[in-house]
Amino acid sequence: MIANQKRFQRDLQRHKRLISEYNLSHDKSLIPIISKLGEELTIACAEGRCENPKCKETKELTIHHVWQRKNKYYTNIHKYVAQRYYWADMMLLCKKCHAKIEERENAIFLQKQSGSIMQETIDRIKRKYGIMDEKLDVKLEKEEKTKVAMEQAELYSNGEQ
Repeated sequence: MIANQKRFQRDLQRHKRLISEYNLSHDKSLIPIISKLGEELTIACAEGRCENPKCKETKELTIHHVWQRKNKYYTNIHKYVAQRYYWADMMLLCKKCHAKIEERENAIFLQKQSGSIMQETIDRIKRKYGIMDEKLDVKLEKEEKTKVAMEQAELYSNGEQ
């Protein structure tokens, strides 16, 4: 669950504005910004897990674009960019599921060679949007209980009850 919904909504609106600005201006310098923000929103929405409901892997994640690269030869390049890098057109998949969904001869090559999103990047995005995974929830809960216990012990040793 995305705890920081306001931030997510703000970034989503920014993403949409950037795409609109690109469509009007055709300013290519906006493409990396649109792409990065789209990927970030995709990772947040998927909560850092493979979006295949049968998988939910958290390691070796990749971005899959529903609007395929081959489509750019059959449409206006600006429409292609707007579609391909829009966050809702991207899926977060583990390498194994990404290879399956591609359904092409080089799926084995894709599984071995495609770059995974660095875990640090996924963790940064999770922190940004307040997404907690179960292991982190347990760790934080344990740390909080320890902190409370330490505070209570300190109060007790100081004669305060």
